[in-house]
Amino acid sequence: MAGITLIDREGRRFALAGTGPWRIGRQNICDVQIPDDPYCGRTQCELRLDGNKAILSPISRSPTQIDGREIQSASPLADGSLITFGQTELRVEMDSSAPHAAPRPAPRPQTIPPGPMPSPIHGSMTIGREPGADGLALDHPAVSRRHAILHGGGDPRIEDLGSTNGTYVNGERVRGSQRLAEGDSIAFGPLRFMFSGGTLREPRKAGKVAIAADAVCFDVPAKGGRKRILHGTSLRIGRGEFVCLVGGSGAGKSTLMNLLAGRRQASVGTIRVEGVDIAREFESIKQSMAFVPQREVLHEHLTVRRALGYIAELRLPSDTPRAERDAAVAQAIVDVELTQQADTEFHRLSGGQKKRACLAAEILCRPKILFLDEITSGLDEQTDFEIMQLLRRLADGGTTVVCVTHTLANIQRFCHRVVIMGSGGHLTFSGAPDDALGFFGIERLGDVFPMLTRDKAPGWAERWQQRDDGVDGDGEPATTSQFQRQRMPAGRKLAVGLHQFSVLLRRNVALLAADRGTLGLVFAQALIIGVFVGWALSDFGEGMMAITSRKTLLMLLVVSSIWMGCNGASKDIVGEAEILQREKDVNLAMGAYLAARMLVSSVFVLMQCGLLFALVYGLSEEIPGGVPQQLALTFAAGLMGVAVGLLISAASSTPSQATSIVPLVLIPQLIFIGTVVPNLPELLAGIAETAIPSNVLNAAMTAVYVENDGPIMELDFATGQRVPLETASLGGLEATVLVHYLLFVLATYGVLLFRYRSGRNA
Repeated sequence: MAGITLIDREGRRFALAGTGPWRIGRQNICDVQIPDDPYCGRTQCELRLDGNKAILSPISRSPTQIDGREIQSASPLADGSLITFGQTELRVEMDSSAPHAAPRPAPRPQTIPPGPMPSPIHGSMTIGREPGADGLALDHPAVSRRHAILHGGGDPRIEDLGSTNGTYVNGERVRGSQRLAEGDSIAFGPLRFMFSGGTLREPRKAGKVAIAADAVCFDVPAKGGRKRILHGTSLRIGRGEFVCLVGGSGAGKSTLMNLLAGRRQASVGTIRVEGVDIAREFESIKQSMAFVPQREVLHEHLTVRRALGYIAELRLPSDTPRAERDAAVAQAIVDVELTQQADTEFHRLSGGQKKRACLAAEILCRPKILFLDEITSGLDEQTDFEIMQLLRRLADGGTTVVCVTHTLANIQRFCHRVVIMGSGGHLTFSGAPDDALGFFGIERLGDVFPMLTRDKAPGWAERWQQRDDGVDGDGEPATTSQFQRQRMPAGRKLAVGLHQFSVLLRRNVALLAADRGTLGLVFAQALIIGVFVGWALSDFGEGMMAITSRKTLLMLLVVSSIWMGCNGASKDIVGEAEILQREKDVNLAMGAYLAARMLVSSVFVLMQCGLLFALVYGLSEEIPGGVPQQLALTFAAGLMGVAVGLLISAASSTPSQATSIVPLVLIPQLIFIGTVVPNLPELLAGIAETAIPSNVLNAAMTAVYVENDGPIMELDFATGQRVPLETASLGGLEATVLVHYLLFVLATYGVLLFRYRSGRNA
């Protein structure tokens, strides 16, 4: 049967039988699928046989060329014609049984560097997913609909339009607009161009290397100085390779991967990703990379589809239509083969399914490079096989996959390259798994570990360094020009923050509603405390006993409200630390995160405090000082507890650590409240008056009591005489409460910024 064969740069062949038409593009429905070219349109072009002619018709706004000439309409092909678009080249091979094709014209010399823009820009051009008729279309989910504007002419500038994932010039994010110089590297999210000849050009990469490490070392603090845990490592990882890092405990494999992924910075040496120095331009290149940690990073009580939906809202540009987000989520679920479990809560999945779901979260934005830390840890042999098969399929689709693993059963079957680390952090081999057997003289990979002990590893590392790795060069890093930082307009920054706040707010509410067990327990706490406090103080007694009972009731309202707020919020942040770190690595605004977390936690504790207050009001003899003001101060105590709890949560490393810190914070609130210990030492009394929130709130409640029911005569324990109950000014106490609250909020924000620095504290 007549037909055509298309051959790409890698030698892959796409045999097309019949007469067509055949569609070429990134979508799954295309007959020739190009999934690894971000500049290729969903449907780039259409090929068909028309009688005795082969015809190519452009569809996407991204230019399509035949033999170096851009085509605007249906154009003939010949045997040997070269079809180019984006980063893709397809050579046409006409089958001998195909209809006679037109003679192939002499190819024009290719003098223009590759890239979607063939001529200089003299006016202004909008760049984005849907930039308009005269703009440059970049079909990638991480690119905003209208991402940036390039102003050409004698004073070329690039202006960011408030894009979600940013515009970068030489690794620095553009805040507003930035003047361009010849050779500047410009990135729109994960897509990188060079400004050359007055236009944008996608720089041709030399060779096929995605990651290049040169003489990389890593040192850690040790007694008496520094200790080197990774020794001079030079490594090349090709595009579309599936690479496994293996080695015994202490071999430095996780350290090496964290360095390659930019989560740590090398002490010595350089690492380049797609030709870019990762230490210098991490913020721009991180959009091209995804990292799957060993721990699962999806919320336990959300379904897979819902959890991925919120992730898509946060990571994809805010102007992405819901239909496109849903399609991206659905495709990610299909890619990891979780269609049947899409509406299952994450905690109900098996170990292997959880790994797949976490993987789906990271491929939503189509990263070029995927890092995975022990993704097969704890899985049975069959599940390990399935995960490795899935990773190989992603690599075959064009994604570079780097995986740390200690399971060797399926490496030879699925991996392109194995990197073997010896004890003490020495690189001893990098190459095809079968070649490793010959290099070490072993029959199976598992036999290599006894040969790489601390005393033997340096010898093998030296032997390996004497061999040629046989990997192509890695290209030249981008030229750097001076960058003048400008602030992003406040309106755009606010819009991004509000969008993330809205998404996080809805997600937090969904998480709260989904965890019904915890929800019931915390309301039961308020119910039980309210019943016991109200019941215990149902009769205040007479005389001095009544005064003491009233003061005790106010104290218990304060302490109970602070405790409920603090206890509930203390695990909010640390409980999703891995999720928060990953989202911060991508594009999360920490202010939006804290605001959403505080709002949901605050509303929740206000409901608890309201229930507590209602029960005490109904069961006790009365509320001293009146209901409205004391209710407001009870709410203030709950909000103060939330602020304290979130600070504990932000500063804690684990949920159990946060649980242990809570009593250490709350017990002083009880001791220094004044009602419990009426004769505090002078220094502690001074601290309590200004620095202990519970004491200030209790004093404010007492001031309300005195203002409304006074004068109040109480017993002076020192003299045994009755004296008027004196309090500080209510207005001053309320101002102090507000200052305490704001200080805790600001401290929490500062701790979050420090602990969750993007990509650098893992």
